[in-house]
Amino acid sequence: MNVNIQAPFTIKSDQETEIINQIKSLSTFNDRITNAEIFFKVGDGNTADSVVAEIELRVPGPVIFASSDDKQFMHAFSGAISKVKKQLIKAKETRRNH
Repeated sequence: MNVNIQAPFTIKSDQETEIINQIKSLSTFNDRITNAEIFFKVGDGNTADSVVAEIELRVPGPVIFASSDDKQFMHAFSGAISKVKKQLIKAKETRRNH
């Protein structure tokens, strides 16, 4: 799986490693994820000093996308990844029912 992180600020290497590990752990829900794009934006959320985290997963079929905002970028990422997990779990349950 390819993981690409884009941010207008510097991310520490240990935080980048944590982000990549959390993204790769999503393969337990869907092992056909081919590409993951993580975007961080500053000042795009509800408040001027918030950070928006967007996650886009490429899987066969529709693209899975989620975003979240918070004052700290890791909190925003955590919110977005929990939304992505819910979508992956729901898609897996849907596949089982058919």
